[in-house]
Amino acid sequence: MEHKWRTLWLIALAELLAMSLWFSASAVGPALMLEWHLTAAQASWFTNAVQIGFVAGGLTSASLNLADRWPARLVFAWGAFAGAAFNVAIPLTGSGFAGVVVLRFLTGASLAAVYPVGMKIMASWTKEDRGLGLGILVGALTIGSALPHLVRGLGGIGAWEPLMYTVSLVAAIGGAVALVFGRLGPYHAPAKRLEWRRMGDAFRDPYLRLANFGYLGHMWEVYAMWTWIPVYLAEVYRLSSSSMGAGWAPERLAAIAGFGAIAIGGAGSLLARSEERRVGKECRSRWVPDH
Repeated sequence: MEHKWRTLWLIALAELLAMSLWFSASAVGPALMLEWHLTAAQASWFTNAVQIGFVAGGLTSASLNLADRWPARLVFAWGAFAGAAFNVAIPLTGSGFAGVVVLRFLTGASLAAVYPVGMKIMASWTKEDRGLGLGILVGALTIGSALPHLVRGLGGIGAWEPLMYTVSLVAAIGGAVALVFGRLGPYHAPAKRLEWRRMGDAFRDPYLRLANFGYLGHMWEVYAMWTWIPVYLAEVYRLSSSSMGAGWAPERLAAIAGFGAIAIGGAGSLLARSEERRVGKECRSRWVPDH
């Protein structure tokens, strides 16, 4: 346990760096729309493909028990490395719209080996303070998801290829951090055999059903906001610059503001932890039967 907090913060760092892949193509969507003459509907698939790939990768990983069959740090690292490789292939191959959608799907599938496995590692080091540990991890994920917009804002809004190279390198570094420091802690639960018949419990058990549907609705809402807030801000800053005269750089300001709007959720994840025990205890006392 002497390495507990070092491990927790390093896994959070690895998560932050690796999850920067999620919105990398979305951050340069406007540039790709201009260069490849894409519609807004086509550009939206740069994000949709990642979401679908993550679901497919998550189901595959869970079905095969990958994080139990192999060391979790290896699964995390290779997920980050694979995602970085698929992401960097976009500027290297110049594969066009269809190729980008396929590569983004594969990037999302790779990230299914990063986020859930990072939670597994984090949970293995925490017990009474597990809420804090997972809050740190989700906060890191949130900031990492926003990171491409900061890179774009600070690095300029011209060519889109440098951002893709930068984010891919950052994600690979995250994989290396997990590979070296991502060992499981003393509270690691032993692996259990996958029981397919239990999958129906997610729908039969009313408490699991409410939790799952609540999480589904939350993710639908939050990823829609994360996807479109930079687009919305870009238009707001563009209109503001035209009315306030020269000297403004609306796209760069919008990218930085978009980063802030998403990344602030990282602080929210930590602040929510202060209420986690009180609210959880109250909910359990009101809704969960004694048995």
